[in-house]
Amino acid sequence: NCDVIVYNGFTPNGDGINDFWVIDNIEKFPNNKVHIFNRWGNKIYQTTNYDNANNRWNGKTNSGQAITSGTYFYIIIDDAEKILQKGWIEITN
Repeated sequence: NCDVIVYNGFTPNGDGINDFWVIDNIEKFPNNKVHIFNRWGNKIYQTTNYDNANNRWNGKTNSGQAITSGTYFYIIIDDAEKILQKGWIEITN
């Protein structure tokens, strides 16, 4: 099974536990695109080639600003522009 598995929460509070968003099996889609949106639909974070090791979301915007606790929305797309997964994620600081 090579489906992308998304965990719907993490706590980017700097305590070294659960500080990054984990996407299981994302390495099977190396040319992926990840987009994160706030509740108003504004894109706050995007990256390509998400890999859970060197390129992972730490709960900050692309400009480096920490986001507030709350619900955010994501879309994960493969290199053929097919949606692999979409849904929500809960951030608790």
